[in-house]
Amino acid sequence: MLTRVKVKALIESKRVLLFDLDGTLVDLEQLNYTSFRNTVREFWEKELTYEEYLEYFSGSGSKGGFERYFEAKGIEPSFLDSVFMSWRRSYRKLKWHALKNDFEKVVAVKDGAVEFLKVSKKKGKMIVLCTSSARVFAQFILEKVGMLGFFDHLVTIEDMKRTKPDPECFYTGLRLAQGKPEEAVIFEDSKNGVLSAKNSGIDYVCVLTKGMNDRYVESEKYVVEDYMELL
Repeated sequence: MLTRVKVKALIESKRVLLFDLDGTLVDLEQLNYTSFRNTVREFWEKELTYEEYLEYFSGSGSKGGFERYFEAKGIEPSFLDSVFMSWRRSYRKLKWHALKNDFEKVVAVKDGAVEFLKVSKKKGKMIVLCTSSARVFAQFILEKVGMLGFFDHLVTIEDMKRTKPDPECFYTGLRLAQGKPEEAVIFEDSKNGVLSAKNSGIDYVCVLTKGMNDRYVESEKYVVEDYMELL
């Protein structure tokens, strides 16, 4: 109860809310993992484990993920440069197919997320998306789950040169909201996302999904499992 009160007080004191998407507002980690795993299998005939996905890809976008994955495997960066566009096309094709044909099966809204966004909007909060996903995916998902209208600005992979754990996306979102770091709070869930939030110097709240990101967030200062806790 004490943690919940602290988190609510933190959020109430902020004017700008900066949200990650995957794992923070909606759950589609299994879809992302499957798409990356099948792409790695097709082009490199290797098995990407779920642990590797969480370590290198989750929260950081395809290019940043592939760069970290190849570096860990000792693969030359020049190899990535030569195949990346093909890999990204394959990954996006697989993800698009699942989103368009099995949306309800591969995307689940975090409990209380829509209600929390609605209440925050009524309170006059500036709400900004800061995701490493492509804009076409982010807009499609937000519209399908009824969240798009709550956002004042969208920051996606097309708007950044450096992906998470670099904090560029959050600085961009803050600038669009015409806010100061002390006026904002970040909502994140992944290892790379939390590192990005820490690197930004902005206060942040971690969204815990039991059995998924426990080791990355459960020891953080501000943690919630359910947005209903914040209403």
